[in-house]
Amino acid sequence: MGMKMAKAGTHDLRMAMELSNAIEGMLGFYPAMPKAVAKDTDEDRTECFDSDDREQCVRALGHLLELAESASLMRVVWGCAVMLDPANKCVDPDADTIEHHPDALAGHEAKIPQPLADWREDIGEVLWWRFPISEAPYVGTPGDSDWPGYHTHWTRIICPEAPSGEIDVEAQREAHRSAVPADGRQWSSGYYCAVALLLRNEGMVTPAIRELFDAGGGHEHTDPGDVETFRAHGLIAARPRAEDS
Repeated sequence: MGMKMAKAGTHDLRMAMELSNAIEGMLGFYPAMPKAVAKDTDEDRTECFDSDDREQCVRALGHLLELAESASLMRVVWGCAVMLDPANKCVDPDADTIEHHPDALAGHEAKIPQPLADWREDIGEVLWWRFPISEAPYVGTPGDSDWPGYHTHWTRIICPEAPSGEIDVEAQREAHRSAVPADGRQWSSGYYCAVALLLRNEGMVTPAIRELFDAGGGHEHTDPGDVETFRAHGLIAARPRAEDS
């Protein structure tokens, strides 16, 4: 997990910008005293800043310190550091400008429902919704044999990243047995529906998919279509042929 930091407020940001402008002005091609402490000149121009002038340095430093004490510069600087920390996935690390992280963009786009008319076959399986939402989404395509036909919008499926480290299959099974009641057929069916969807998206049995399949605690109540998917990829033994029985 990345760093966390208290968020800078409006007054913190305003102070940081004023402080930055004052320092940049003193370091510019035509160094100038901060306007707040600059003296009027006969030519009605900004007072030039001379780093060798002791009186000007004392006056400028006093102003800079007064600005810094008026709010929290640390919140601004460290808040920016937290935002740019790749571990927090707030900002695209490959962009030269401040852009949303690709994961954040994908999550945002996944919340925006698209109309049925915008779906194409090359998009593949998605989540289908009917508004107002009163049931779980249908997973699949309009070409499926069990397509309900009443969904009007869809969102893309965001697949999770593989968990880090090894998965203790037995511990997962035990947790499943403890959490799911004896009649938890609906939960089991939904779990294996998600695993089957991930398998269809991947097109092959990866180690992560096999671990998820094994961790389900038993596929006895799995939807027949998902069973066929598992059987086609060797996760469930094929049906014996008539001549073999």
